[in-house]
Amino acid sequence: NVKSITQMQSLIYDKWRLKRKYGRDGQLTTDANALRKLSDENPSLSERLDLIIAIREERTLKSFFSSTLEEDGKMRCFYNIAGTVTGRLSSSENIWGRGRNLQNIPDEAREMFVPSEDGWLMWGCDLAQAEDRFVAWDSKDQTLLKLYFEGKDPHKWTASILLGKDEGDVTKGERDDAKPKRHGWNYGLKEARLVEEMRKKGVTITLQEARQIDETFSRHLEGVVQWRLRIDDQLKSTRMMFGVHGRQRIFIGRMGRELYKEGYAFRPQNAIADQINFSMWGIEQELLDRGLRGRILL
Repeated sequence: NVKSITQMQSLIYDKWRLKRKYGRDGQLTTDANALRKLSDENPSLSERLDLIIAIREERTLKSFFSSTLEEDGKMRCFYNIAGTVTGRLSSSENIWGRGRNLQNIPDEAREMFVPSEDGWLMWGCDLAQAEDRFVAWDSKDQTLLKLYFEGKDPHKWTASILLGKDEGDVTKGERDDAKPKRHGWNYGLKEARLVEEMRKKGVTITLQEARQIDETFSRHLEGVVQWRLRIDDQLKSTRMMFGVHGRQRIFIGRMGRELYKEGYAFRPQNAIADQINFSMWGIEQELLDRGLRGRILL
């Protein structure tokens, strides 16, 4: 059973005798990050370790498809307004044990959701490159600011420096592959975590490629590197950060890379989360004021 912690530890560390990996809590772990590192360190077993990760992901998808619906055939969730430290809403199964988290629907499952009433449609919108724009502004990185002020596509630029080719020659697929790589790098994700986050986005990279990505971005985006160092210093001295809308957060836990990464993500994620929350409130009121038949689902 690939989801059994005991069985996986017995297989990997006792039977295969691989180097033991420990999580942030200091406990022995066989999570995806650990398996990625072991796969990179043990090429002869990489196929089996990758298969374990793949089976886990398929089981997660299967559990989504087997979520319990309401009697009217709809799927609902419970929203927690204090569910995250950044200000984002979080969702989960409702208080009757039906539904599930509807803010992280697997891509393979999205087409199963359709409007339940005739004449209605589902319509989605989002802010364009919002968190990346915020990082550019907050870090004062001259390269990113220049790209945005000149109206260029920063993700095409990202692909061009990673691939060593002109921006005009970058394909849409290459651009889309590059986008999550720098997004993860902005928030200080290193090697194994970057590999795992890319996998969630459908992009497969090796640990060696992840190291090269880190080195390349560090050379080109010195402003972001300095921005992260300033956050490190602030957390060391006060353990406190403030969002642009005034939200305050005190960081509790062991001082180190994992805490710093939470700091890097806080201001961008909080700024956009609060902005979206304010916008939803305004949009809902405008729907009422205009007498339009519409409602916000997510």
